[in-house]
Amino acid sequence: MAQVINKFVLGQKEVEGKKLEFHYDRGQYFIFEAKEEEKSQLYKSRNAQEAYKKWNTMIGRKKGQRNEEKRKEAKELKETKSSKE
Repeated sequence: MAQVINKFVLGQKEVEGKKLEFHYDRGQYFIFEAKEEEKSQLYKSRNAQEAYKKWNTMIGRKKGQRNEEKRKEAKELKETKSSKE
């Protein structure tokens, strides 16, 4: 009898010094933060669209909370530089 593989690693990315992994396992999507030998679960969903959206936001591909924070920091830095001149 053949064994079926149900687990897949859909993506891996290092963001802000953290190694993030995106997994699929039997109808569920997971995002893990990997530290050495340990993995801590950051997100879990049965909805593929929501899971991919969350993954893309976490790694900085799509607009989301992380990108908005980066934009605010860049804007503040720009304003600080222009006020010094």
